[in-house]
Amino acid sequence: MSAGEWAWHRLLWLMAGLALGLGLFWRDCVLLGGSALLVAAAFRAGMDAGAPWDGWRAGLRCGAGGLLLLACGLLLLCWVVYAQLGAWPVAPNRTQAVFLLALAHGTTEVVRSRGRAVDWRSLWGVAVVGATAVVAAGLADDGLAAAACLFAALAALFVIAHGWRLIQDVMPALSRSAQR
Repeated sequence: MSAGEWAWHRLLWLMAGLALGLGLFWRDCVLLGGSALLVAAAFRAGMDAGAPWDGWRAGLRCGAGGLLLLACGLLLLCWVVYAQLGAWPVAPNRTQAVFLLALAHGTTEVVRSRGRAVDWRSLWGVAVVGATAVVAAGLADDGLAAAACLFAALAALFVIAHGWRLIQDVMPALSRSAQR
């Protein structure tokens, strides 16, 4: 892993932690959902930056990452349900923070692909998530508070599905590749 890749990988983890901290402090569903998505992106960036891996090491790492993503997604989903039941009131969203978070993630993806072919599918995903987050935060600011929590619930389901796929499909395939 080069110094530049290492720095961008750490930046993604830092942004995920910052989004989580601000989301908990502000009780903001969109920032909490964004933090879970950033954790998934940070894991993927770490796996890409560390390639090539031995098959069994990559399998173990995918299993650990899958468990981390499952835990993040389930905790976020529980928090959304808890917030919707009124046990923890959700505060008004900070649309500017969400926009900066999406912009930072998109910039990180562009810089990370520097020197390689641009991963348009990944950039498209970042753009869709960023636009959805801004729309959800805007709707929540306009009085439809459930839109922000719906975004967080969808982010949680995506992260859970990604974690499950890593454990169920990717980890066994990588482990089998080491046996060949």
